[in-house]
Amino acid sequence: MVGISPWEIRYRNAIRPGQVLPNGQIADEGTAMVETLEAVKKEYDKYPYAGIACAMKNAGVGVGIPDIGRCKLAIKGGKIHLRTSASCIGQGLATTMIQMLCQTTGLKPEDVIYQAPDTHLTPDSGNTTASRQTVFTGEATKMHVFNLKRN
Repeated sequence: MVGISPWEIRYRNAIRPGQVLPNGQIADEGTAMVETLEAVKKEYDKYPYAGIACAMKNAGVGVGIPDIGRCKLAIKGGKIHLRTSASCIGQGLATTMIQMLCQTTGLKPEDVIYQAPDTHLTPDSGNTTASRQTVFTGEATKMHVFNLKRN
């Protein structure tokens, strides 16, 4: 509909060395999206009904990206509401955060409401990779509990 091929759309939008990725990482010289597309173009053009897709995996964390973990705590109706934008990818993040909060305060799990992530209400908690959120957002939870106990 836009007058260019699916290959051309991917070529124009391919990540190139030096570009900044959404996570802040700078694509290095090993980023070969353009070269890969160029390598398949002749073969792709032979088959007008063939599909084409592109994907790449960035390096995740540990590439100079600031590591953060954040949460918000609020007391409403006699219960602590725990909010974070940290994603759970099967590591049981809500359970872990509730356990850390309860261990630090001495409260029972039924005194805590873990609210589903909502970026409108919860702070940016950074990337979720492996157990990273347990460490960073868990520590943020503990720090907020200590501050809450002092006030």
